[in-house]
Amino acid sequence: MPSLVYTSDEEPGISRVRRGRGFQYFLPDRSHLKCSVELARIKALGVPPAYKHVWICPKANGHIQATGYDDAARKQYRYHDDWRVFRDRQKFDQLAEFATVLPRIRRKVNALLRPDGATDEGPGKEVALAALVRLIDRTAIRVGGSSRVSKGATTLDGGNVLYEEDRLRLRYRAKGGKRVSCSLRDARLQKILEQIDDLPGKRLFQYVGADGEVHPLDSGDVNDWLKMVSGMDSLSAKMFRTWHGSVAALDAIAAEDKPTIKQACEAAAAALRNTPAICRKSYVHPAVFELIDLAADERIAMLEGQAAQITGLRVGENRFVGLIGGGP
Repeated sequence: MPSLVYTSDEEPGISRVRRGRGFQYFLPDRSHLKCSVELARIKALGVPPAYKHVWICPKANGHIQATGYDDAARKQYRYHDDWRVFRDRQKFDQLAEFATVLPRIRRKVNALLRPDGATDEGPGKEVALAALVRLIDRTAIRVGGSSRVSKGATTLDGGNVLYEEDRLRLRYRAKGGKRVSCSLRDARLQKILEQIDDLPGKRLFQYVGADGEVHPLDSGDVNDWLKMVSGMDSLSAKMFRTWHGSVAALDAIAAEDKPTIKQACEAAAAALRNTPAICRKSYVHPAVFELIDLAADERIAMLEGQAAQITGLRVGENRFVGLIGGGP
């Protein structure tokens, strides 16, 4: 494949016009596109017929290959396969650095969720952010976005959480329409959420601002806070899912004499509430899969002999850090 080039749908592109049951495509100069090779490339992008205002990159090596708007008027992207591979590799490469800042994030969260973390008026912004990050770290839930159908941490509402005597129970519709039900015991988190629940508004995660008004948190608030606390400029809440997916997969491999890729991916899928196929493609570090082909004694020696010793990480997490060459 030729080297990728950065592209934007603000540049002239190929347009799509419905004709009967299909589509015709027109080049930026408005001439009819008839090249079979280009038409095959466009077909392979799989842009749904329902998308409107479709823009298609005229370059086969553009990092963005197409954009369009779905029924909810949300902008959707189709990226070049090589670009997705590059981004995934970058994401996995950042896990070693993430391992060094995760204990710092957890210490800050613990400090903010102390018993006096909320006032009679309700939690402030940083306390609410700490509670949200705690939920992401404990459950690997997505941070949430603009979807009107699926839920993430920032878009959960009061109806998605049930407060039991000694635990929180979450019920929500995740990405892809999957219904999720999970529970966790976390007295500090539960106390803060119960205080937030007393505030007006539907969102589960909101706070009382300096103006005395109630404001909801969004993914930008979360990512900005994580960058500030960690000092890691590239960090976003998505990193938690890659981290927990990889650790879960490695734990599954470490527990088996003859592990398989299927077992690793199923463990990651259970942790992330996703499909094994998606986890294999996007959420499990390649180094985890490389262990499967090793002899049992060699695999055990590698896992036990290389585990990191980072305070604030669990045993399985330190084992994963050692595998990917992270830690002090």
